[in-house]
Amino acid sequence: MAGNTPAASKPSESVTIPHPLFDGDVVDGGNYRDAIDNCAATLWLLADLFGDNETINSLDSPRARRGMFLQLMGVASALESVNEFLGLEADRKSNLDETEREARRLMLRAQEDRIAEEPEVIRKRAIIAGAMADVIQRTLNESKPKKQATDS
Repeated sequence: MAGNTPAASKPSESVTIPHPLFDGDVVDGGNYRDAIDNCAATLWLLADLFGDNETINSLDSPRARRGMFLQLMGVASALESVNEFLGLEADRKSNLDETEREARRLMLRAQEDRIAEEPEVIRKRAIIAGAMADVIQRTLNESKPKKQATDS
């Protein structure tokens, strides 16, 4: 009966087994470079193992082949984890950059709105608009007599 209790159905505590190519048990900004360096070192080791020898006796047994398989799987999984981490970091930075651009745009818009509402700015705009209207009116008045003279 004791086996049917909720405590018995819980899995026992697990032990985190660190990946041999990582300095910790998670990929983060501090250890992904080390992981890539460790993967490169492992691949160089394998390259030296096979070298330029014409006869390779390294993988003669099933256990040796299994060991090689596990090494290559370790390197592959480490590189996939680093790739996933870098993708998440790129997405996070992109989102942060977009948020900063939007905040900057809103700040500039608010500043432009404040400037546009200042009485001094409005007075200067009215002066400029009046001056432009005067120039347009003079230009139109000067072109009327010339047009009438060419029509006659």
